[in-house]
Amino acid sequence: MDSEENKHNGSFCFLDTSEEYRLSKFERMTLTGGGELERAISWLASKFGKLPVGDPTVDFNRRLFEEARDFYCQQHLVNNPEQFFTPPVDSPRVSERCVHKLECGEVVDLEFSSRYKVQFPQVARTLSRYPENQRVHVRLWRHREQAKCTVVAVHGWTMGDQRLNSLAFLPGTFYKHGFDVALIELPFHGRRKPKSSVPGELLFPSANVGRTNESIAQAISDLRQLHLYLKVNGTADVGVVGMSLGAYIASLWCSLDYLDFCIPLVPLVSLAEVAWEVLHGFERFSHFERAGVTLEVLEKVYHVHSPLSHRPKLSPRRVLILAGLGDPIVPPGQPKLLWQHWGMPTLYWMRGGHVAQLQRSRGHKEIVSFLGRLGYL
Repeated sequence: MDSEENKHNGSFCFLDTSEEYRLSKFERMTLTGGGELERAISWLASKFGKLPVGDPTVDFNRRLFEEARDFYCQQHLVNNPEQFFTPPVDSPRVSERCVHKLECGEVVDLEFSSRYKVQFPQVARTLSRYPENQRVHVRLWRHREQAKCTVVAVHGWTMGDQRLNSLAFLPGTFYKHGFDVALIELPFHGRRKPKSSVPGELLFPSANVGRTNESIAQAISDLRQLHLYLKVNGTADVGVVGMSLGAYIASLWCSLDYLDFCIPLVPLVSLAEVAWEVLHGFERFSHFERAGVTLEVLEKVYHVHSPLSHRPKLSPRRVLILAGLGDPIVPPGQPKLLWQHWGMPTLYWMRGGHVAQLQRSRGHKEIVSFLGRLGYL
């Protein structure tokens, strides 16, 4: 990515800030549009059309897997999985730093402490070694006057860098439509990735079931804190759009809290199925087989946070699902399960692979039309 990144990245800022905080050329292009933006989006699609799989045995420990299985399959969590998610009681203390002045508003970086308390003891000790992950980062495109709604954007696996997030969610374009846009960085992604991690190391999701489950719960806790902050500061309606892993988390979030809309893009619905496909295709699959890893066990371990284990709080008219017909990572059967579980909301099928919605901005047009039907334009 380095050469392409250097080619496209640049500083476009009206403020005298350090390079760390300047708005990148990718983000700037979402305001101006044009052929250069389309080429950058196509480049992103080529980079994220495949699952970034490393060696799953590196992060797998049989004893910890068995302890995690016993912990997350406790009967009270099986019967009432929402008990795994404790909502925060008050708004976080947020620091703001202006990144870029806009017509009628500004882009600001929000930062606050993640208040999530790890529940699986064996993971708590290891996660304490990653202080970067305990700080939540959000880039907020905010109008000076109150916008009709704020779109919270939740990125996919291995994304999180705001330059890449901007190509996936086009915050400048949505800003021009009158929306505020908040792009959150998930646990172990973006600026939350530990400096001590090995290059290419995938900390979340991974074969470490405990870390994966706790990171999903942390993501929900962080989103809830952001939601409280937005409401306290005068935001009217708040909805969420998520891509891939982000769609999984967005779908879970709107089943726990009352949001105003939810837009899952190429939604991952069964983490167990994806994990099973990865492990089953691995040349050392017998390593996991001997440890008792089966699809059925994975489904039980991930039951606590599966969107299919929770009932949505949104009416179907406030949900839009976009899925790819030729998606090799999330087969069409997965979004169809979500569609059925949610009472058959609008489901828009796109020709193409896992990031089909990026090509020629097809997904963007459907999203704008959907938000218009809800009265936000």
